[in-house]
This record gives sequence, structure tokens and C-alpha cells, in this order.
Amino acid sequence: MTVDLTRYSSHAAAFAAMVERAPHGRAVSDGTTFAELARCARTTADALADLQLDTNAAVALVTHNCKNGLAAALGVFQTQHALAFIDPKNPIERMVTMIRAAGAQAVIAHPRHWATAKAAAPHARVQCLTTSARLADETQVDTAKAANDAALIMFTSGSTQVPRPCVQTEAESLSRYQDYVSMLRPDANGLHCVVHPIGNSRNQLFATLFAGMPYALLDIDSVGVHGVMPWFNKQGVTCARMVPSMLRTLAATADAGITAPGLDSLSMTGESIYGADVAAMRSVFPEATLHAVYACSEAGPTCATVVTPEMQVPSGSLPLGQALPSKTVSIVDSDGVELPTGQVGRLCSGS
Repeated sequence: MTVDLTRYSSHAAAFAAMVERAPHGRAVSDGTTFAELARCARTTADALADLQLDTNAAVALVTHNCKNGLAAALGVFQTQHALAFIDPKNPIERMVTMIRAAGAQAVIAHPRHWATAKAAAPHARVQCLTTSARLADETQVDTAKAANDAALIMFTSGSTQVPRPCVQTEAESLSRYQDYVSMLRPDANGLHCVVHPIGNSRNQLFATLFAGMPYALLDIDSVGVHGVMPWFNKQGVTCARMVPSMLRTLAATADAGITAPGLDSLSMTGESIYGADVAAMRSVFPEATLHAVYACSEAGPTCATVVTPEMQVPSGSLPLGQALPSKTVSIVDSDGVELPTGQVGRLCSGS
């Protein structure tokens, strides 16, 4: 089934449509259905409504990769508040800066990170909630948010290493997700996994989930690096996303002969990608097609190179590849003038 996520006005509208299409379809690898996930999300939305936050206030989410965290994010999307993902592995000083910069008046923290969230949000108006509250009785999804409303607050630091908030609207988010849908073609019979916290993989995660592909919840702190490959095989993961450094670690530490042949699609972004990374991928994921995606917090995914199992291992760094459907890409000089093919310059992306 072809899904066009850009037809929806918001995350909540896209999720509500998925719940309506397949309420009893598997949303999470443990068997949680889309209807059950909607009830979990509604619990968070109701709890936030009780707090009576300012309309323009953001909500921060401090969680590892887990079902409660996913449900909490979907719950925030049903409110009028923008969501800021906060990786619990950040230093406490950085978390304080991010929460303040986002303008968060509430912090939703998984119980594992409760103490950290409390320490990172000392200002009076921030309240911490756990995501383990009772389930709501209804599967109703509030879809009132408009396309131009703020949906997500990401952070970029560049050379300063000081986190700077970047606001992304509902429409911008769904456009980025559609790029991944067009590229990965999510299959409801497959199983998608992201190796890092959901905030770092939000584009591909919500793209595949809203398109009907169930999500495998890998908590790498629980299984350990050596346990990732056996976990992939046990779960039957067919599509995954990770940064190149994690792939290198998996390839270097995997026991001899251990592979995950069921993985047929691997998306990598966040770092430079080299031909050696393609070789490393094939040593552990022999049947996988690589989608090397170039992206940034401000513009999201911009272009991608696809390397199939039959292709020769490239040398050096992988090229930028083709612009994604919603983007235009050019190479420009320091004055913004487009350069001829083959010359080195800066990447300029537009929508």
C-alpha cells in the first residue's frame, strides 16, 4: 500500500489514520497493536492536559528506546505543545541547557531516568511525569493541531558545541517522513529497528510507523553490543537505522560467522560514510541494501546514496547521491554561487 504522509495536517492525524486503518495490526514487536499504542499515548495527552501548561510551552521527553517513550511522544503530538527529545546520556549540564532553550514547562521521564530529569529541570514550572501511568480507556487520537504549528524542537551545536534549538512544524516533519517512505518503502510484514534513542532516529521511526511498519524496541544498554546481532535474528528485524560508528563496532565485535541475513535495508546517517563501511555492513548484514543519507537538524534528510548487495564496494567516502523528493541540492562557493560538476564547495539544500 502506498502511503502519502504529506496529506495529513499533523503527526496526530497521521497516527489516527494508521490506527483507523489497522487497529489490531502489530505496532510494536512485543505484539502491542496500534489501538493499544493509541491508548498508551492518550494517557500521556490526558496527563499533560491536567497540567494546564501555557499554549506555547514545549514538553521535553527524557527516555531510552522503549515502548513507553514511543507512546509518550505520540501523546505529546496530540497536544498543542512542541516536543523536544532529550537523550538521557547527555551530560547533565547539556540537558539543563536544552530543556531551558526549548522552553519546556513539563518533562516526561521514563522511571529509569527520573532522577536525571529532576536534576536537569530545576526551574519551578517544570514538572516530571512517569510514562508508566494507567492506560486510557479510549483509543481516540486528538488531531486538532494545524500544519504550521510547531511539532518538534531539535538541537544543533555545530562548532560551538552549545545546543541551539531548531523548531520544526508539523508539515515540515511529515514532508521529511515522506522522503523516507519513498526511499524505504515500508512493509507491514517487515520489522523496523533503530539502535539509538528514538529522538535521534525520529524521521525514519515515525515514517515507517505511520506507514504501518511495526517497530522493534532495542534497548542496547540491556542487550549489550554483543547481543545486538542475536537480538536482530531473534526478533526478525528487516529494516534498521544506525550511525556508521555503531556499524563499525558491531562488525569489529561480532563473533565469527554471526550475521543477520534477514536484514534487507540499513539506513545510516549522522557521520561520514566510507567504502570500508559498506564492506563492514556486508560482513554482518550480507543481504542488506545501504541507504546512506546526508542530513542535518535544520534541513533534515537532503540526499542519499543507495548501495545494493550486488554493487561493487566503493572507494573513499560515499558521494552525496540523489536529492530526496522534497529537496533541491547544489554545491556552491563561499558567495553562494553554484559550482560546476566536479568542483568542491558547500552543500546548499532547499525545499
